[in-house]
Amino acid sequence: MTSSKTINTSIRDLVAFWIFGLANNYAYVVMLSAASDIIARQETSLPHSPQAGHTNASTQQGHCEERILVKTCHHLPTGAVLLADILPALLIKLTFPFFMQRIPFGLRHFVVCSLQAISYLVVSFSNSIYVSLIGVAAASLGSGLGEICYLGLSAHYSKSTISAWSSGTGGAGIIGAMAYAVLTEPKLAGLTPSTALLSMLIVPVVFGITYWFVLTRSPTVHTMKLLQVDTWLVPKPLNVHNKHIPECIDSMNNSTISKKAHLEDENRKIAQPETLSFAAKLRIIAVKHYNLFSLKFTIMQMFSPFALHDPLSLVYYAEYLINQGIVETIYFDCSHGFSLSKASQYRWYQVLYQVGVFISRSSVNLIELPSWALYILPVLQMVNALVFFFDSIYNYIPHIALIFSLILVEGLFGGASYVNTFNLVHKEALPHVREFSLSITSLSDSLGIVFSALSSIPVHSYICDVPARNSHYY
Repeated sequence: MTSSKTINTSIRDLVAFWIFGLANNYAYVVMLSAASDIIARQETSLPHSPQAGHTNASTQQGHCEERILVKTCHHLPTGAVLLADILPALLIKLTFPFFMQRIPFGLRHFVVCSLQAISYLVVSFSNSIYVSLIGVAAASLGSGLGEICYLGLSAHYSKSTISAWSSGTGGAGIIGAMAYAVLTEPKLAGLTPSTALLSMLIVPVVFGITYWFVLTRSPTVHTMKLLQVDTWLVPKPLNVHNKHIPECIDSMNNSTISKKAHLEDENRKIAQPETLSFAAKLRIIAVKHYNLFSLKFTIMQMFSPFALHDPLSLVYYAEYLINQGIVETIYFDCSHGFSLSKASQYRWYQVLYQVGVFISRSSVNLIELPSWALYILPVLQMVNALVFFFDSIYNYIPHIALIFSLILVEGLFGGASYVNTFNLVHKEALPHVREFSLSITSLSDSLGIVFSALSSIPVHSYICDVPARNSHYY
């Protein structure tokens, strides 16, 4: 009887974390899928917009172009939407892990759901690009807060919840991108982008219900009671003082063996608190890596954990440069593009990318990559980015089917890097710092995306200034 109850509890938790992953990333994905539509809607509403003179009637009506005589680009690249969709999340990830342990999970969850609902409403009713970007930023705040919140929450449950969360985030990609593409595709539902976004308000509702009615309560998770003010903050347990943290910086020049022995000895001295002081957390980041890297790399890890030299950041840099800076400029005429309009081609690019992400993020229980493989994925993804970049200029890929295939592979690389990175952290982090470690690791992908967004704007401008070449443009 007890075994049956345990299995039922485990299934409920896995389902809950899968929904957390899906719902948390859903708004983020939809905003990126809608990026081209958000910008196009604002540009076509401006009487002197450059886009107004570059868009033919058939394209506006959602039809494919029989012949592409000139390359057309949005005056504002979709990288601007990506920037609004990631900078607030990065700000959250840089600051919240150091104090959010005092905020009850229930309150965090309510804020995340509210921000998502606000983002759909603002973008749907906006007639200004700046207001639309504020709505996108609200989705970003919710997504960033949610990621560190639910990854931290997984520390109170079994390791399998990481796989469920990761699979859910992959599901958010494929379901969110697919839903938006189907709802706005003229040959299918044919809704306007605004109506499609409003229909997605059901997601934050399901999101809210899941935490309070599906997830089982862990005895180690503080419960907030609305009518009891003293429960509004998580009680502060005994802190680990700096004297208990290894003096890693002073001992970095010791041999690898002595470093490992010293680290293991000091770890045994550390109590099992739920929170650490700010300084202690920074030093634990250094401790975690000082036996693997030189002094130079350890300092980089200490002040910029899992930063640009980290494989996950590089993978995300390359794939978002592709998605938001390059593929918007790659489109085909009717005979080479499955009779899809330019806008539809961009939406289906996003769908195929998310399919790849979903497949690989759901695979960690079947295929677990060794740590060295995480350093190969960014190389492959950068090669992918170069292929897309040169095709955007020289147009040597003859049919959209090949682009679809490459985008699918791009998603596979990105998803594999994400899930295996967090799986590795969950396995190797000590129990008393696991929640913090998982939360701070989520900073890695955001850093890569931010630099990608900043790079995508000049890259997009450069590509648009190059005259169209090769057969499928003439």
